[in-house]
Amino acid sequence: QPFRASVLYAVMPRLMQLLPKLILLLVCLLMVAAVSAEQTIEVEIVGIEGPELDNVRAFLSIAQLRPKKDLLTQLTTLQQTGESRPVTERMLRRLHKKAPQEIREALQSYGYYQPKIESTLEQTEQGWLARYQVEPGPPVLLQQVNIELQGEGRDESGLQSVLAAAGLSAGQ
Repeated sequence: QPFRASVLYAVMPRLMQLLPKLILLLVCLLMVAAVSAEQTIEVEIVGIEGPELDNVRAFLSIAQLRPKKDLLTQLTTLQQTGESRPVTERMLRRLHKKAPQEIREALQSYGYYQPKIESTLEQTEQGWLARYQVEPGPPVLLQQVNIELQGEGRDESGLQSVLAAAGLSAGQ
């Protein structure tokens, strides 16, 4: 018993010296979390609409960032992956940097293979604004369509009906 008490008496003054610093650190961390919780991430895509715009939004990693409530603070998290870690400025800039490639890939399924994309990322009073100006360019059109089924199933009515329903024709 005497040994434990002497160790406690020896450590206690040092703990008392560190306590104000620990409290200050905790307050600073809570303030930083509260500031980041108030910031929003807005994504603006101009120059395309309809299904092309919907597909681009679905492909854009930066567009998947959404606020999520936590017990202590509101943190911006990656909704797509289900991660609940705060989004840092570095992560936001990385996602913004890869956005033009994601936009290109999203437009390819609609026949646009040479889009021109201008992107900006700016910090506003409310948070961040990622803006993408997209000129999809001319679509690639089919000049000729010739689809042949080969193998044992080529005469199956189910496969024939799927082929007919595809509706691919020259000029699309």
